[in-house]
Amino acid sequence: RVELPDPWKYLPIYALVEDAEGGIWMGSRKGQLFRWDGNKKVEKATIPSVLANKPVISLVRGPGGTLWALFPQALLHQDGHGGWQTYHLPPLPAHASLPALSFSPEGEMLLAMGLDGLLIIDAQGHSRTLTAKDGMPLDGVMTAIRDRRGVLWIGSNGSDALAQTIPGLRVLDTDPQTGIGLGLGSVLAFFELSPGKIMLGGSRGLQIWEEGLGITNRWKSFPGLAMVEVWALLAHPQGGVWVGTTRGLWHWKDGQILAGPKQLKNAEISSLLLHANRLWVCTREGLAELTAEGKFIAFHALPQETGKPNVVKVLPQDGPTGPGLLVATDVGLYNFQIGNKRPFDRAFANTPVHVAAVTTMHEETSGKLWISSSQGLHEFTGKPNEWKWKHFGAIEAGILGTTSWIRRLPAGQLAVGHAKGIAIVSDGRVVQLTKNRGLLSDETTIDAVLLDSRGWLWIGMKGGACILDTRRPFPEV
Repeated sequence: RVELPDPWKYLPIYALVEDAEGGIWMGSRKGQLFRWDGNKKVEKATIPSVLANKPVISLVRGPGGTLWALFPQALLHQDGHGGWQTYHLPPLPAHASLPALSFSPEGEMLLAMGLDGLLIIDAQGHSRTLTAKDGMPLDGVMTAIRDRRGVLWIGSNGSDALAQTIPGLRVLDTDPQTGIGLGLGSVLAFFELSPGKIMLGGSRGLQIWEEGLGITNRWKSFPGLAMVEVWALLAHPQGGVWVGTTRGLWHWKDGQILAGPKQLKNAEISSLLLHANRLWVCTREGLAELTAEGKFIAFHALPQETGKPNVVKVLPQDGPTGPGLLVATDVGLYNFQIGNKRPFDRAFANTPVHVAAVTTMHEETSGKLWISSSQGLHEFTGKPNEWKWKHFGAIEAGILGTTSWIRRLPAGQLAVGHAKGIAIVSDGRVVQLTKNRGLLSDETTIDAVLLDSRGWLWIGMKGGACILDTRRPFPEV
């Protein structure tokens, strides 16, 4: 036990910190801030009069050795001459209370705000607030730290401690204000209506999510149907969105659901593509060809010897004789020549995916083609009949089981959704995102992915969706 000199020894001390010279700064319940040299000398600091009788909540040594003093509604920092100045925080919510302050190893400020969430200010002064809508606990943020691995730890007012292992990841499955499930079911498709406004499709119909508002509208049933499952969303050239479902093709526009062509009334639609001024509709029975506006033209069944394979997805593949498609099915890949009487021709001969059951495929702007099949995930480069390929699996990319989707992120990493989570691959390094690290589930859904205009990666899963801000760093482990 160490006694302070009179009259300081009778004060209840709430906070203390050591400065660079070995002096001890202390803060009292009555708003007194003073420095003790460890012997007899005590120096009282001058602070703004509005903070008189306000308790000093915390004293922290920040980046560069600067000392910080936290009050319930204010923050002070030392100037270069031993004095204390008010730090001008961004506008805080009315009646906000500040229970804790900390700094990350990179100099990021973390300011707990109780029921109002967590204020984060980076080393450049840019600020953002995380609230219950971003996964913060409903009973308030009472303290927060970020460790050397980049993991954000949250202490709440009653709940267990929480860890946000992936800084830019949040889950969309419950209402953050009430804690009640959103009832999204399995999310199977996304479409960006505008920045910050996303349409979701899945086993519970259509929903619209808006930044800061959450789910603002939903359509569980379509005209004449009690419930419908949505698998594909695509921009309609006349406004609105094409909606591919297990019960036909529909047109969503201005909140109304309009029926598509009657020839597809009972079609189970898995994917949509607009190419060569045509709308191509992938179904379990074959490939439907429509005008861009939705007028039915023809239905193209695959060769009889294949039975009735499910057409999974199509990609543009124009050749020297005109526009065409690459068609993925559960019995292999086909070239489709638009306008040809016998349009289908086997593709990717003498490759591992020639007659494999294809689950998805994706073409990058560079021309690199990714194909996921019963033979695993393969990267193809070159051109038809001269393909070069490389296999990606558990060893090369941490991919386990079936690949659901592939996307190249803005910073150059490759993101792969698979049966056990999401692999982020960059320069031979793999970061695995799993349920243990914050995902809603370990299993992603086929082709349920969207990289929106803000760099957010939307990921469909059973029970809801995950949103990953790809601009944020991915921890090593």
